[in-house]
Amino acid sequence: ISPMVDSVVSNSDDIIESLEVDQQRLHQEDQESSVTKHLFTNEIFERDDLWNVFNIVQQVDVNNPNKTSSGVWKYFGKLHYDNQIIDEGYFYCISCYANRVTKKYQTNTSTGNLIKHMIRSHDILLEQPIYRIKRENDSYTVVKEEFRGDMLGNSFNTSTDDFIYDINQILIDEVHKRPQLYDSALCRKNKHQIRQELWFEVYRKLNEIIPLERLPKIWKNIRDRYRKVRRTCEKDESKVPRYRYYEKLRFLDSVIDSSMSRSSQP
Repeated sequence: ISPMVDSVVSNSDDIIESLEVDQQRLHQEDQESSVTKHLFTNEIFERDDLWNVFNIVQQVDVNNPNKTSSGVWKYFGKLHYDNQIIDEGYFYCISCYANRVTKKYQTNTSTGNLIKHMIRSHDILLEQPIYRIKRENDSYTVVKEEFRGDMLGNSFNTSTDDFIYDINQILIDEVHKRPQLYDSALCRKNKHQIRQELWFEVYRKLNEIIPLERLPKIWKNIRDRYRKVRRTCEKDESKVPRYRYYEKLRFLDSVIDSSMSRSSQP
Protein backbone atom coordinates (compact mmCIF):
# COMPACT_ATOMS: atom_id res chain seq x y z
CA ILE A 1 0.00 0.00 0.00
CA SER A 2 1.48 3.38 -0.99
CA PRO A 3 1.62 5.98 1.82
CA MET A 4 -0.82 8.87 1.33
CA VAL A 5 0.74 12.35 1.30
CA ASP A 6 -1.16 15.64 1.18
CA SER A 7 -0.28 17.13 -2.21
CA VAL A 8 -0.50 20.71 -0.91
CA VAL A 9 2.30 20.24 1.64
CA SER A 10 5.40 22.06 0.42
CA ASN A 11 7.77 21.87 3.39
CA SER A 12 9.94 18.76 3.21
CA ASP A 13 9.87 18.32 7.01
CA ASP A 14 6.06 18.34 6.94
CA ILE A 15 6.10 15.72 4.21
CA ILE A 16 8.39 13.48 6.24
CA GLU A 17 6.12 13.93 9.27
CA SER A 18 3.05 13.11 7.19
CA LEU A 19 4.74 9.99 5.91
CA GLU A 20 5.67 8.90 9.41
CA VAL A 21 2.14 9.40 10.73
CA ASP A 22 0.65 7.49 7.82
CA GLN A 23 3.17 4.69 8.10
CA GLN A 24 2.31 4.33 11.78
CA ARG A 25 -1.37 4.01 10.87
CA LEU A 26 -0.59 1.41 8.21
CA HIS A 27 1.58 -0.52 10.66
CA GLN A 28 -1.25 -0.54 13.19
CA GLU A 29 -3.70 -1.79 10.54
CA ASP A 30 -1.26 -4.51 9.50
CA GLN A 31 -0.94 -5.61 13.13
CA GLU A 32 -4.72 -5.79 13.53
CA SER A 33 -4.98 -7.78 10.31
CA SER A 34 -2.24 -10.13 11.48
CA VAL A 35 -4.07 -10.69 14.77
CA THR A 36 -7.24 -11.58 12.87
CA LYS A 37 -5.40 -14.01 10.61
CA HIS A 38 -3.61 -15.49 13.61
CA LEU A 39 -6.91 -16.09 15.37
CA PHE A 40 -8.35 -17.71 12.28
CA THR A 41 -5.38 -19.95 11.54
CA ASN A 42 -5.23 -21.11 15.16
CA GLU A 43 -8.63 -22.80 15.33
CA ILE A 44 -10.65 -19.78 16.39
CA PHE A 45 -13.74 -21.88 16.86
CA GLU A 46 -12.23 -23.79 19.77
CA ARG A 47 -12.69 -20.64 21.89
CA ASP A 48 -16.24 -20.01 23.11
CA ASP A 49 -15.69 -16.26 23.33
CA LEU A 50 -15.03 -16.01 19.58
CA TRP A 51 -18.17 -17.68 18.26
CA ASN A 52 -20.17 -14.48 18.71
CA VAL A 53 -17.41 -12.33 17.20
CA PHE A 54 -17.36 -14.15 13.87
CA ASN A 55 -20.51 -14.66 11.83
CA ILE A 56 -21.65 -16.09 8.51
CA VAL A 57 -23.15 -13.69 5.97
CA GLN A 58 -25.11 -15.12 3.05
CA GLN A 59 -23.50 -13.39 0.07
CA VAL A 60 -24.66 -15.12 -3.08
CA ASP A 61 -25.22 -12.57 -5.82
CA VAL A 62 -28.80 -13.03 -7.01
CA ASN A 63 -27.79 -11.57 -10.37
CA ASN A 64 -25.15 -14.26 -10.91
CA PRO A 65 -26.78 -17.05 -12.96
CA ASN A 66 -24.06 -19.52 -11.99
CA LYS A 67 -25.00 -19.17 -8.32
CA THR A 68 -28.77 -18.86 -8.62
CA SER A 69 -29.33 -21.83 -10.93
CA SER A 70 -29.39 -23.95 -7.78
CA GLY A 71 -31.26 -23.18 -4.57
CA VAL A 72 -28.51 -24.79 -2.53
CA TRP A 73 -26.34 -21.64 -2.46
CA LYS A 74 -28.70 -19.90 -0.04
CA TYR A 75 -27.51 -22.33 2.63
CA PHE A 76 -23.90 -21.13 2.38
CA GLY A 77 -22.19 -17.84 3.17
CA LYS A 78 -18.92 -16.04 3.87
CA LEU A 79 -17.16 -15.90 7.23
CA HIS A 80 -17.10 -12.30 8.54
CA TYR A 81 -15.18 -10.53 11.27
CA ASP A 82 -15.50 -6.80 11.94
CA ASN A 83 -17.33 -6.30 8.60
CA GLN A 84 -14.52 -7.99 6.69
CA ILE A 85 -14.48 -11.32 4.88
CA ILE A 86 -12.17 -13.89 6.45
CA ASP A 87 -10.98 -16.97 4.57
CA GLU A 88 -11.84 -15.38 1.23
CA GLY A 89 -11.74 -18.49 -0.94
CA TYR A 90 -14.43 -20.46 0.88
CA PHE A 91 -18.17 -20.67 1.50
CA TYR A 92 -19.33 -21.93 4.91
CA CYS A 93 -22.43 -23.99 5.63
CA ILE A 94 -24.77 -21.73 7.61
CA SER A 95 -26.57 -24.65 9.28
CA CYS A 96 -23.31 -26.24 10.43
CA TYR A 97 -22.03 -22.95 11.79
CA ALA A 98 -25.21 -22.49 13.83
CA ASN A 99 -24.32 -25.78 15.54
CA ARG A 100 -20.70 -24.70 16.07
CA VAL A 101 -19.38 -26.93 13.32
CA THR A 102 -17.18 -25.52 10.56
CA LYS A 103 -17.91 -27.07 7.18
CA LYS A 104 -16.57 -25.09 4.25
CA TYR A 105 -16.24 -25.49 0.49
CA GLN A 106 -14.14 -23.66 -2.08
CA THR A 107 -16.03 -20.96 -3.95
CA ASN A 108 -15.62 -22.83 -7.24
CA THR A 109 -17.02 -26.11 -5.93
CA SER A 110 -19.87 -27.78 -7.79
CA THR A 111 -23.45 -27.47 -6.62
CA GLY A 112 -23.53 -31.27 -6.55
CA ASN A 113 -21.11 -31.35 -3.61
CA LEU A 114 -23.19 -28.80 -1.73
CA ILE A 115 -26.41 -30.71 -2.40
CA LYS A 116 -24.86 -33.95 -1.11
CA HIS A 117 -23.78 -32.16 2.07
CA MET A 118 -27.26 -30.74 2.72
CA ILE A 119 -28.84 -34.17 2.20
CA ARG A 120 -26.36 -36.14 4.29
CA SER A 121 -25.78 -33.67 7.11
CA HIS A 122 -29.10 -31.85 7.36
CA ASP A 123 -31.70 -34.08 5.65
CA ILE A 124 -32.60 -31.22 3.34
CA LEU A 125 -33.86 -32.39 -0.04
CA LEU A 126 -33.56 -29.65 -2.62
CA GLU A 127 -35.94 -29.52 -5.53
CA GLN A 128 -33.25 -29.77 -8.16
CA PRO A 129 -34.09 -30.44 -11.81
CA ILE A 130 -33.01 -33.81 -13.15
CA TYR A 131 -32.01 -34.25 -16.78
CA ARG A 132 -33.02 -37.51 -18.40
CA ILE A 133 -31.69 -38.23 -21.86
CA LYS A 134 -33.71 -40.62 -23.96
CA ARG A 135 -31.73 -42.40 -26.65
CA GLU A 136 -33.44 -43.11 -29.96
CA ASN A 137 -31.12 -44.66 -32.53
CA ASP A 138 -28.44 -41.99 -33.11
CA SER A 139 -30.37 -39.09 -31.63
CA TYR A 140 -31.10 -37.96 -28.09
CA THR A 141 -34.05 -36.26 -26.49
CA VAL A 142 -33.35 -34.40 -23.26
CA VAL A 143 -36.17 -34.27 -20.74
CA LYS A 144 -36.12 -32.05 -17.66
CA GLU A 145 -37.80 -33.43 -14.55
CA GLU A 146 -38.15 -32.18 -10.99
CA PHE A 147 -36.10 -33.84 -8.28
CA ARG A 148 -37.91 -36.36 -6.07
CA GLY A 149 -36.71 -38.01 -2.88
CA ASP A 150 -36.99 -41.50 -4.37
CA MET A 151 -34.40 -40.54 -6.98
CA LEU A 152 -31.70 -41.00 -4.36
CA GLY A 153 -32.00 -44.76 -4.74
CA ASN A 154 -30.19 -47.06 -7.14
CA SER A 155 -32.62 -46.27 -9.93
CA PHE A 156 -31.28 -42.72 -10.03
CA ASN A 157 -27.61 -43.66 -10.08
CA THR A 158 -27.77 -46.16 -12.91
CA SER A 159 -28.62 -45.82 -16.57
CA THR A 160 -30.72 -48.12 -18.70
CA ASP A 161 -30.90 -48.87 -22.40
CA ASP A 162 -33.48 -46.12 -22.78
CA PHE A 163 -32.23 -43.43 -20.44
CA ILE A 164 -28.90 -41.88 -19.48
CA TYR A 165 -28.88 -39.80 -16.29
CA ASP A 166 -25.53 -38.13 -16.85
CA ILE A 167 -25.88 -35.21 -19.24
CA ASN A 168 -22.10 -34.71 -19.28
CA GLN A 169 -21.79 -37.92 -21.29
CA ILE A 170 -23.98 -36.45 -24.00
CA LEU A 171 -22.09 -33.17 -23.95
CA ILE A 172 -18.81 -35.05 -24.46
CA ASP A 173 -20.31 -36.97 -27.38
CA GLU A 174 -21.55 -33.80 -29.03
CA VAL A 175 -18.20 -32.05 -28.63
CA HIS A 176 -16.43 -35.11 -30.04
CA LYS A 177 -18.52 -34.78 -33.21
CA ARG A 178 -17.25 -31.20 -33.62
CA PRO A 179 -13.41 -31.31 -33.52
CA GLN A 180 -13.10 -27.54 -33.92
CA LEU A 181 -14.43 -27.17 -30.37
CA TYR A 182 -11.41 -28.94 -28.90
CA ASP A 183 -8.68 -28.62 -31.55
CA SER A 184 -7.59 -25.04 -32.15
CA ALA A 185 -5.42 -26.09 -35.09
CA LEU A 186 -8.57 -26.76 -37.13
CA CYS A 187 -9.92 -23.22 -36.94
CA ARG A 188 -7.10 -20.71 -37.03
CA LYS A 189 -9.28 -18.17 -38.86
CA ASN A 190 -12.59 -16.90 -37.49
CA LYS A 191 -12.13 -19.19 -34.51
CA HIS A 192 -14.51 -17.28 -32.26
CA GLN A 193 -17.33 -17.18 -34.80
CA ILE A 194 -16.91 -20.84 -35.77
CA ARG A 195 -17.03 -22.00 -32.18
CA GLN A 196 -20.00 -19.80 -31.40
CA GLU A 197 -21.94 -21.47 -34.19
CA LEU A 198 -20.88 -24.95 -33.08
CA TRP A 199 -21.81 -24.31 -29.46
CA PHE A 200 -25.20 -23.15 -30.62
CA GLU A 201 -25.59 -26.49 -32.43
CA VAL A 202 -24.78 -28.32 -29.20
CA TYR A 203 -27.19 -26.06 -27.32
CA ARG A 204 -30.01 -26.98 -29.69
CA LYS A 205 -29.03 -30.64 -29.58
CA LEU A 206 -29.48 -30.61 -25.80
CA ASN A 207 -32.96 -29.14 -26.18
CA GLU A 208 -31.76 -25.75 -24.88
CA ILE A 209 -31.85 -26.99 -21.29
CA ILE A 210 -28.34 -25.87 -20.32
CA PRO A 211 -27.77 -22.12 -20.90
CA LEU A 212 -25.70 -21.52 -24.02
CA GLU A 213 -23.10 -19.41 -22.21
CA ARG A 214 -22.46 -22.20 -19.69
CA LEU A 215 -21.71 -24.98 -22.18
CA PRO A 216 -18.09 -23.92 -22.94
CA LYS A 217 -17.41 -23.55 -19.20
CA ILE A 218 -18.76 -27.02 -18.41
CA TRP A 219 -16.72 -28.50 -21.25
CA LYS A 220 -13.57 -26.70 -20.08
CA ASN A 221 -13.96 -28.16 -16.58
CA ILE A 222 -14.37 -31.67 -18.01
CA ARG A 223 -11.38 -31.26 -20.35
CA ASP A 224 -9.10 -29.76 -17.69
CA ARG A 225 -9.93 -32.51 -15.24
CA TYR A 226 -9.04 -35.11 -17.88
CA ARG A 227 -5.69 -33.44 -18.55
CA LYS A 228 -4.88 -33.41 -14.85
CA VAL A 229 -5.74 -37.10 -14.38
CA ARG A 230 -3.83 -37.97 -17.54
CA ARG A 231 -0.67 -36.24 -16.28
CA THR A 232 -0.93 -38.06 -12.97
CA CYS A 233 -1.22 -41.43 -14.70
CA GLU A 234 1.73 -40.65 -16.97
CA LYS A 235 3.93 -39.90 -13.97
CA ASP A 236 2.93 -43.11 -12.23
CA GLU A 237 1.87 -45.90 -14.57
CA SER A 238 0.65 -47.99 -11.65
CA LYS A 239 -2.14 -45.51 -11.02
CA VAL A 240 -5.56 -46.39 -12.37
CA PRO A 241 -7.51 -43.39 -13.70
CA ARG A 242 -10.59 -42.93 -11.55
CA TYR A 243 -12.16 -40.12 -13.53
CA ARG A 244 -15.50 -41.44 -14.75
CA TYR A 245 -15.17 -39.85 -18.21
CA TYR A 246 -11.56 -40.85 -18.74
CA GLU A 247 -12.12 -43.41 -21.51
CA LYS A 248 -14.69 -41.28 -23.30
CA LEU A 249 -12.17 -38.43 -23.48
CA ARG A 250 -9.30 -40.38 -24.99
CA PHE A 251 -9.98 -38.66 -28.31
CA LEU A 252 -8.25 -35.63 -26.78
CA ASP A 253 -4.91 -37.44 -26.51
CA SER A 254 -3.66 -36.60 -29.99
CA VAL A 255 -4.60 -32.94 -29.55
CA ILE A 256 -2.88 -32.72 -26.17
CA ASP A 257 0.25 -34.49 -27.44
CA SER A 258 0.43 -32.23 -30.47
CA SER A 259 0.06 -29.13 -28.30
CA MET A 260 2.81 -30.31 -25.95
CA SER A 261 5.08 -31.04 -28.90
CA ARG A 262 4.64 -27.53 -30.31
CA SER A 263 5.24 -25.89 -26.94
CA SER A 264 8.49 -27.82 -26.43
CA GLN A 265 9.95 -26.69 -29.76
CA PRO A 266 12.59 -23.91 -29.51
